[in-house]
Amino acid sequence: TVTDTCTVTVKDSTPLCFEKDTPNDEDTNIWFEVQPAKEYMFKLQYTKNLADPQSWQDWEFESETQGTSKKILLSDGEKLYVKSKDIISLGAFGFSFKMEGGKIKSSGDISSIGDPGAPSSFKGAFKGCTLLTTAPDLPGLTIGNSSYESMFEGCTSLSQAPQLPATTLHNASYKCMFKNTGIKEIPNLPCLDLQGWCYQEMFCGCHELLPSSQEFFLPALSIPVFGYDGMFKSSSINAVPILPAENLDHSCYASMFENCDNLTNQVFTLPAKNAIDDFEYSKMFAECDNLERGPHISALDPKNYSLDSMFLNCPKLNYLEVDFGKPDSQEWPELMIIDWIDESTIGTFVWNGSLLGPETRSNDTVPASWTIKNYE
Repeated sequence: TVTDTCTVTVKDSTPLCFEKDTPNDEDTNIWFEVQPAKEYMFKLQYTKNLADPQSWQDWEFESETQGTSKKILLSDGEKLYVKSKDIISLGAFGFSFKMEGGKIKSSGDISSIGDPGAPSSFKGAFKGCTLLTTAPDLPGLTIGNSSYESMFEGCTSLSQAPQLPATTLHNASYKCMFKNTGIKEIPNLPCLDLQGWCYQEMFCGCHELLPSSQEFFLPALSIPVFGYDGMFKSSSINAVPILPAENLDHSCYASMFENCDNLTNQVFTLPAKNAIDDFEYSKMFAECDNLERGPHISALDPKNYSLDSMFLNCPKLNYLEVDFGKPDSQEWPELMIIDWIDESTIGTFVWNGSLLGPETRSNDTVPASWTIKNYE
């Protein structure tokens, strides 16, 4: 019996399509796999002749006990169209496409085989498809829990992300979506309505990101628990997006740019003055080997460990501006920071409080090797 699934209705749309990316390349086999222990409550259909409505046929399994479909061979000039009927969320079955042979591109509407608003609909659908060069259209405006999670993870030949027009995200909607892919540009992300883990590690390990020619924007004003956690971790991103959020929840920015060695001088402001929970900025820029200047931090009311390890192991960091504590406070906020700056570095720390005595200087406050100044 299948549990934790959601029955969905597939809209009339342009069918999902696959074709060879390069003529005269070797032919490609396509198939899909599901967890063999599941009771299958969906049908995929396919055709190579979209003009003939009678040509659709069920995409059968080699053996339902093994959960592997029959392989379909694509040669030069052929297109494989795929749609579905009577679907329950595909991700509930561990569904994923598989490919072998030459590189392949996809097009058409992903909602021809499922509903992105349903939970786990396309979770891992193309994960590990190293031959996939182009993604299908993803027009959904509301994305369900984990619906696109790990959808293209490990697709190393994928160089361009599809447009993502969604205006409402649920838990883990885009989690690990493009992790370890070859995409070169960050798509526009207009969503204002976020839920927990929604962007977690979305672009983690993307080493082909090109230098940004213009500013890009993450417009949400409230960031939920782990919302941007590890979003660009270990990627080649060279500029931080505009981050206007004023309400921060637990670990929302944690490790967002950790190990991003192309970041250098970050002259921008983190405007949030009030945190909801702890560890909001934990390891946000940790291990950034070439980071010289951090953002201006407006944390008037930080929670416990809000900036824990924020700049840990950033050997070139030499300038910070902060607004810690209330405007009339001269005290260092207790428990807010642990190991946030390396004691081995030398720099200038500008803030609105006291100059701090030697007994209070450490990598939990301001290292003794740093010069402390007040705003002029």
